Amino acid sequence: MKRDPVDASLDERPDEALMRAYQAGDVAAFESLYARYERRVFAFVLRFVGDRALAEELFQETFARAVAAAPRWKPRAPFAAWIFRIARNLCLDHVKAHGRRRTVSLDRTGDDPPEAPEPAAGGASPDAEVFRRRTVARLEAAILDLEPAQREVLLLRERAGLSFEEISETTGMSVSTLKSRMRYALGHLRKALEGTGFDRAEALDDVL
Repeated sequence: MKRDPVDASLDERPDEALMRAYQAGDVAAFESLYARYERRVFAFVLRFVGDRALAEELFQETFARAVAAAPRWKPRAPFAAWIFRIARNLCLDHVKAHGRRRTVSLDRTGDDPPEAPEPAAGGASPDAEVFRRRTVARLEAAILDLEPAQREVLLLRERAGLSFEEISETTGMSVSTLKSRMRYALGHLRKALEGTGFDRAEALDDVL
């Protein structure tokens, strides 16, 4: 979707106001929403499916479906929950149709949809960088090993930045169920990091 990056980034209207404006014919309003959410949605999809080419397809389909559904949108739930519900459902449909896709490593190239080179870690020795990459690969594999129900909660919370209430709107699950699945997911990742010397927060920053 082409847009004016300056205008899109400076539009500070709330999500719901932008959607109402788009429904009234203001195309630039949806471009602002796209600019606001593209990184988060793409990163969520990428980490969920573990394959960049597939993630790009599902990312584009997410926003295509959002545009198609926009005339019927009603502000019953936050826009964030709505757009991530579309992305989440596409990811789950793919997993159901094709099974788990395990790509190790994703070798992070950034959360933007276009390809971008990974910056070298400043001041890190070659051995330290190799160790870091192996640890990141281990964590990426652990995320893909999670059942989809745990993986989606982890990614919606840690990568998309949604509250548990927003995740509940997105998934239809209770907050207590989501918190239970989150605890399981974090415990699984903690085991994956045993013996690496990385704490969970540091490792998640590298991966997510």
